[in-house]
Amino acid sequence: MILEFSVKNYKSIENKLTLNFKASNLNDNTEYQNYFNVKDFKVLKLLTLYGENASGKSTILDAIKILRNFIVHNYSCKDVYFPFLMKGNNDNTTYFDVLFITNNNIYDYEIEFDWKHVLKEKLKIKSSNKFTTIYERSNNSLYLNKSIVSSKTANLFVSSLKEDKPFLSCFNIVEVEHYSDAYKYFLNNFIFLTLEIKSNEDVIPYQIFTENFKKFAIKFLRACDIHIKDIIIEKRKIQFSYPNNPELREMNGIFFVHETDGILTKIPFIFESLGTKKMILMADMIYRSLKRESIVIIDELESSLHPDLAKLIVETYLDETLNTNNSQLLFSSHQTNLLSSYFLRRDQIVFVYKDKEKNNTYIEYLKDFSVRKNDNIEKSYLAGRFNTSPNLEKVSL
Repeated sequence: MILEFSVKNYKSIENKLTLNFKASNLNDNTEYQNYFNVKDFKVLKLLTLYGENASGKSTILDAIKILRNFIVHNYSCKDVYFPFLMKGNNDNTTYFDVLFITNNNIYDYEIEFDWKHVLKEKLKIKSSNKFTTIYERSNNSLYLNKSIVSSKTANLFVSSLKEDKPFLSCFNIVEVEHYSDAYKYFLNNFIFLTLEIKSNEDVIPYQIFTENFKKFAIKFLRACDIHIKDIIIEKRKIQFSYPNNPELREMNGIFFVHETDGILTKIPFIFESLGTKKMILMADMIYRSLKRESIVIIDELESSLHPDLAKLIVETYLDETLNTNNSQLLFSSHQTNLLSSYFLRRDQIVFVYKDKEKNNTYIEYLKDFSVRKNDNIEKSYLAGRFNTSPNLEKVSL
């Protein structure tokens, strides 16, 4: 699970920005226990980002995704280098740092790069209350901790070092305990929800519809007041129109079974509403994330959802009887009913701002404002107390 994530010089983020999942010493009384007790930490189950449109909420979430892709998909620096450009040309380095726990070990991974080279990279592991360096890289010079890596393996790693790619990416092939654990964390523990729904395709692969998932999905949809009797997979024919060559292709199709006045009707999934499609995406995401420890990242959680449905999703991750594998949720939102002081702690609410003069994205936590734990946070937010409301002007032609 993530303890901290830091980013610097990425898109609208000029100065170092840090998301902190370590719970502070608050005595907020919430409906749920909003943190996990792991090692010496109280780790928050979720963080939520609030702010004006174009303040940088999506950029913060995208920064996590781009770092993960940098490591996992063997990207080059030029593929992920998007520096802060509001002051004109910028050739400064981009920096990421992630403090995380996996396999009961605490790791700290940091990387610094420009458009062409990885300049610095370091992986550390915490033992006996202090961090030990597993490897450290400066340009193409590499230090490997010989107590962890054999000389034979070290030679293989050095030969795999690429000037424009993370060294951690090498561990998708070679198994070395601490290196591989850190790599596998980025590979397996991140789930990003997107809504790229195509008109002629099922929104999720039919292969995921195992019997266990289908049972969960039906229960989840019913909990969301979407009354689906069953979900079935059948062959269906789809017309594909290519230039001068139309093609009728048989494909596996997903159908939702609805019941009206005792009559069962199969509706092709592509004809369901956007809200229903999003809920089945949510069901897939929640099912996968609750089966194993994950960090789930959603931009604009409430998009196409009733406010109560969005709250239901958040409650799923706060509920210790459901979230038994220490999964975390990070999302952006404009939905104010989630700001109840009895629902979220003050250190779980992050306000995202855009500096009006410098156009730099920065954040402040609700806990750092002069608010009492019983204050009506939603009312204060809507009243503009936290400076997150846009200054609107009437549009004229």
